[in-house]
Amino acid sequence: MTQFAHRIAGLASREDGASAVEFALILTPLLFLMIGIVDFGLAVWGYNNLSEAVRQGARYAIVRGAESELGQTGRVTDEAPTTCDTPFPAAAGDDAQPVWTTVCRYAFALYPAKLTVTAQWLSGHPARVGQHVQVQATYVYDLPLLSGVLRVLGPSSITMNLRSTSEMAIACCEPP
Repeated sequence: MTQFAHRIAGLASREDGASAVEFALILTPLLFLMIGIVDFGLAVWGYNNLSEAVRQGARYAIVRGAESELGQTGRVTDEAPTTCDTPFPAAAGDDAQPVWTTVCRYAFALYPAKLTVTAQWLSGHPARVGQHVQVQATYVYDLPLLSGVLRVLGPSSITMNLRSTSEMAIACCEPP
């Protein structure tokens, strides 16, 4: 009888596959967490790139004043935002480029078709001291790693809308 009791006790204490099951149960959420951290880190990097591009666009507008082509017809206005893949005539030269081309140039890390830029003078004549310009950009960011993992489970995509706004004023040096 003691030999039979030892066999039953031996069967009850065997844990050959338990560690593999525990490893699988812990690894899955841990991988999702690590992939999420990397994806959100890339999103923060994209937002920082977008913010710097918007600041540079606003700076371009206040330095050039009326020449910065904010509200020209067919260009970036509050009523008609423009994406960076909208063509701009190259014959106009660098000095005549609108603000949105500056934003697109500085947002080099972002996919241009998903970037929308809006710029406007907030009050008065754009070439006077104290006049404010507001440049705003939005970007639809796809979380690539999480979306890739979820596509295995089904056709799904996770996106974030990144938005940055910069407002600056002309500080000095009114033209004659």
